Formats: sequence, structure tokens, C-alpha cells
Amino acid sequence: MMKNMQINNCNIKTFLIVIFSIQLSMWGVLFLETTGLEIPFLRELVGFAYLCFLPGILIIRILKLHDLDVTETLLYSVGLSLSTLMFVVFFMNKIFLYFGILNPITTMNLSITLGVIIVIFSILAYLTDKNYILDFKTQSYCLKKCSLSPISLFSILIPFSSILGTYLMNFYQSNFLLILMFFMISVVLIFFSFTNCIGKKFYPFLIFLISISLVYHVSLFSTNLWGGDIYTEHYFSNLVLKNSFWDSTIPGNVNSTLSVVLLAPVFSNICNLTLTSVFKIIYPFFLSLVPVGLYKVFESQTDKKIAFLSCFFFISLFIYYFWMALMPRQIVAEVFLVLLMMVIVDKKISNAIKSFLFILFSFSMIVSHYGLSDLFLLCIIFVYLSILTTKFAKKNIFFLEYNTVKKIAVNRDYNNISLNIVILYFVFLVSWSIYVSTSSVFSTLINIGKNIVNNLVSEFMDPAVTGGMGTILMNTASPLHELNKYIHILAQIFIVVGLLKVFFGKNKYNFHQNYLLFSIASFLLLIFSIVIPYFSLAMTTSRIYHVTLFFLAPFFVIGITFITNLIKSIGNNNFGLEFQISPMKMASVFLIIFLFFNTGLIYEISNDVPTSIPLNSTIDSTVFNDGECFAANWLLDTRYDHGIYADSNRIRALGFFTHYRKNQLPSSISDVPIGSYIYIGSFNLENNLLFNGKKSLDFKIIELQNKVYDNNCAEVYYVFNGV
Repeated sequence: MMKNMQINNCNIKTFLIVIFSIQLSMWGVLFLETTGLEIPFLRELVGFAYLCFLPGILIIRILKLHDLDVTETLLYSVGLSLSTLMFVVFFMNKIFLYFGILNPITTMNLSITLGVIIVIFSILAYLTDKNYILDFKTQSYCLKKCSLSPISLFSILIPFSSILGTYLMNFYQSNFLLILMFFMISVVLIFFSFTNCIGKKFYPFLIFLISISLVYHVSLFSTNLWGGDIYTEHYFSNLVLKNSFWDSTIPGNVNSTLSVVLLAPVFSNICNLTLTSVFKIIYPFFLSLVPVGLYKVFESQTDKKIAFLSCFFFISLFIYYFWMALMPRQIVAEVFLVLLMMVIVDKKISNAIKSFLFILFSFSMIVSHYGLSDLFLLCIIFVYLSILTTKFAKKNIFFLEYNTVKKIAVNRDYNNISLNIVILYFVFLVSWSIYVSTSSVFSTLINIGKNIVNNLVSEFMDPAVTGGMGTILMNTASPLHELNKYIHILAQIFIVVGLLKVFFGKNKYNFHQNYLLFSIASFLLLIFSIVIPYFSLAMTTSRIYHVTLFFLAPFFVIGITFITNLIKSIGNNNFGLEFQISPMKMASVFLIIFLFFNTGLIYEISNDVPTSIPLNSTIDSTVFNDGECFAANWLLDTRYDHGIYADSNRIRALGFFTHYRKNQLPSSISDVPIGSYIYIGSFNLENNLLFNGKKSLDFKIIELQNKVYDNNCAEVYYVFNGV
């Protein structure tokens, strides 16, 4: 079998030879660069492999996890490596101070400390697993099983189309290749549904190829960072990189997330990459692994085809490849979330190791992203209470005459979500929120809770403060955009039907009891984001919807399958019609349409109101050219003690360099205080337009002020007499 070829399955001698070869290669590359000999891309590639896989594969060996396939080994290696890096550097940052080392996070300190950790892990791996003698060299395996079909080889071209397509957009403003990429993805999906030429063993890799193509077409767009929170994340990461030290007392929610303030500087130091490259290349790679992990989870609950289509639905939603690609800290947290799901449903790992992995990945998610961690807390509390109620109540909480519900009620595997796990998770979450970044995260959570409690009745289902209801009732820009809204609503109807089918109907699926309970919890979170005021304040409804799809995506496919079969049955029995289309084909056709609308391809082809920034650079967005960045940097360096104002998008350019002193233009420009500065970007100059997030502002009034900076891409005005 192919899993016998994995490094964690070879004998300990061969394993350690490979480990120390990589370790020595890393040290060798760093030594060569100190002598002035730099081999292009060598340090980047060796450093990336070293950080992403070496610590994790050693922990896998220490835990004696041999019954893993290639995909599981890859995912666990990456997740365990990221956890190790965050916590090792966290303790470095604290402990080194006691030895008089004021700048612990440097390339030399990191390389020495991580090298020592690798040696310690290697010794532990030898002591715990030295008797494992299976060697892949002695195993017989069939290479024919690994052969690729023409369509599989064709799919490998998709990521190259994405990378080259963003290059053409960045420098030649041509979106032809990106549009071609979307059609290539649809061709693959057609072959998947209408033929059998794609081997099932290729499904995880195919998911990865499509995923990374969609993610990179967003993250690689523009030569500079772009997005929203990513500017703040870059600012705090850059503070650590410049100071070689993480100051945990600096207020700010982002400063509490080790996934960016420590992890990004580590990759920058070891791989010799700029933070911009780390955020645009490495973090999106991690994001592309998330659907691969979901495939393994969905496959264990349903079957390979449903798992594939469920993952395709997950990655087709614009929130995944557009918003998440520009949110590094949530990317890392989602890696840990999918690993938690894998641990929950895994039947091959012992309970003791499952508990260890659950705690480690839970803690890692908490220090990576506060919002996702809070949602997961609500879910595990619901799951535990549901299990507790089922265990002690005289009657089960579900109707026992339904097969799936009966299976939930009588299953006594409670080891994953115990009371100790819930309490431990809660205590660590609260402790981290309170004692890091001057309790800014904890204060944010308290304020959200107060808003919910104080306005639950008076503003219940008010579209102005319930993001989900506002999205449903919002006016759209054109008939095509209106159609897109109904397509999304239809997808959610399929999810509801799928849930009802699994819980109240006969089915052939093998859902784990905890998975089903997490699915109910996820669905409730989605409902709360629609009806409860301020519930989605920290994380928008769209992002909550994206998170719930970690559990709900398979029910989309199950729902569309049920409805397709129902239509076929009604047509055949009542009208004598012969419907031949299969549910998988129907789902694929829907998903192609869904993808084209979500990517904005439909609007580009039809010359409708555009939505995709990577396909249409004329959209007002948070994409900034070098001139705008230079102007923002100049302003913040030379006018440090003054208030700075910009419109709703240009304010993001200021966030690239500071977390403070930046203000959005008020509803009336006359309210800008005297002695302040107003930052104007390229879009403002080209369109004579300012936008404060609610309405357009009079640009001509600003031109009456004193212009103090102009580089043809951006301008700065000083308010000297009121505007």
C-alpha cells in the first residue's frame, strides 16, 4: 500500500537519517549565506519544508501514529508543526528575557532553538518507536494505482493558470487567463460527474489543486498586500520582526493572535521572505489544505463522491477564497479546526492520543483567532449538553423511531467531548483573552454580550443589527445579482433538506454522533446570526456561514440528491416522464453555476456590475499601488502627533503602517478638526470621489486646503481653517 512509503512508516534509523539530513541542510543553507554564498530559492524551499513538516512528523512518530494515509500524515504534520512553532516561540519570547536576551526572535536564536527542539523530538521518537521495523523499501506496492489520467494531468495546469493569470492582471490588466482558469475548473467538474476517468484516490489532490488555484488568484493579485484586517496583521507582525520581540502588553485584538504575531516573523526569518510574501504565498497554502482535511472528514461520514462535491461547494463560496485568503490569522485557526474535526471522527487513534491532540489543537486555535474559538466554544458546550441530556434523561432528546437519531442516542462514545475537555477549553480561552493584549479580546467579547442582552427583544431580527437578515433583505445592483442571491438561498434550502433527510429519514450514511451534534450546533449558529442582534458583530454573517459549512457542507449534496430523486420519482410515477439525470450530475451543474456567480465571472462576461477585484481592477477597493503606500508611510513618519483622516477604503493603506491615529472621514467633511491631515488615494484623484462608508462626500472642499504632499498617486492635505 502507498502508506507504507511514508516517512513515518519506515524504520527508525531511516527516519532519523532523513530528519537530520533536513536539519543539517537548514543549518548549512544559513551558514552558506553568512559567507556570502546565496543560492536562489534554496533557503526559501528548505526553510518552508523544515518549518511546515519536520516538527510535526516527529510528533507523529513519538505518538506512534502509523495507521495514517498520505493525506492524513500531511495534514497532521503541518498542524503539529504550526502548533509547535507558535508555542516554542511564545516560550522563547518569555524565557530568553530571564537570561538577558532582549531580542529572542532573531534568525540565529530561532535556528538554534528549533534545532535543539528537533534533536529532543528525535530522541523521544527513537525511545518510543525504535521497535517499529516496517520499512517501505521492503514493501510491495503497485505504482499503477498512482497513474494519472489525462484529465488529472490537465487539472495540474489549473494552479499555473491562476499564478500566471494574476501576473497578467498585475502588469498587463488582462483577465483572460483567469477567466480561462474558471472554465478549466468547470471542465474538471464535468468530467468528474459525467465520466469515470478521474480515479477516486486522486480526489484529495484534485480538491487541493482547485482550492489553491482559487485562493492564489486572490492572494497574488497586486504586488502589495491588499484586503482589510491583513494590514493590521502586517503591522503587528512587522513590530515583532523589527524588534525581534513580542510585546504582549500592546492593546489590540490582533496582537493576541500568535498565528500572525509570532508565526509570520518565524517564516520570514527562517525562509528569508518579506512579510508580504509570507502572507501572499505561505498562508494561502495553509488555507488550501483546509478543504483537503474536510474531504477526509466528509469521506468518513458519507462516501468519496459526496465528499468531493461537498468540498467543491465549500471552496466555491466566495468567502473561502476571497475573504479567507486575506485573513491570515483565521487561516491558521481554520487549519486547527479541520484537524479537530479529523480527531473527533477518527476511529483509528486511541482515546488517550485523541484527547492529547484535541487539547493541543484546541489551544492552538484559541491563540490563533478569538472569533473562531468563541464559536467553537458554543458548539462544544451544545454537544456536551446534548450528550449529557441523552445519557441521563429517561427519554432521548430526539425521536427514537428515526434510525439516525436512535443511533445518536444510544452511542456511548463520549470521550471526545467530556466535561473536563469543555472546562479546560473554557478556562484557557478566558485566561488567554484576559491576560494578553491588556484584555482587549475579553473586553470585545463582553461588549458584544452586553449588546446582545440589552437589545435582544427591542432589535430582534432588525436588519440594521442582524447581519444575516440585512443580507437577505438587501437591495441588489442588477437582476443578475438578484438571481445570485436566490441561488445562495437555494443552496441553503438544500442544506436544510439534507439535514432533515439525515435526521428524519432512512439513509445509508455513517455519521458520527458528535459530527451530527456539531452540525446541529452549526445550524443554530447560522440561525442566531440572522435573528439575534449584534451576534455577528465580531464576525460577519458571511464568515459565520463559511465556518458552519465545515460541518454543514455534506448536507448540501444530500439535500440536492434527495430533491433530484424526489423530482424523478414524481415525474416517473405521476406524469410518465423518464428523467435520466443523476443527482451527482445535477449537483455538478448547480455547482458550476454557483462557482461562476461567486467568482464574478458571470458579471464580467455580461458586462454587469462587477464584483471580482482580481478580474476587474477598476472597482474601488483596498488595493493600493506603491505611490499610495509611500504617501501613507511619509504621512505617518513625518506627522506622527496629528490626527489623520481618509475615506473608508484609503484608511486601510494607513493601517499598513500604524494601528493608531487613523480615522475615517465623518459624514460631513466640515467636522474634520483643524490641524488634522486628510489622505487622498489614486481612486479619489481619478474619480473626484470620497466615500465614508455610507455616502459620497464633496471632494472639491478638500482641494481648498493646504496640499503638503503629492506624488501623482496620492495626496495629503493639511486642514488649517476648517473644511
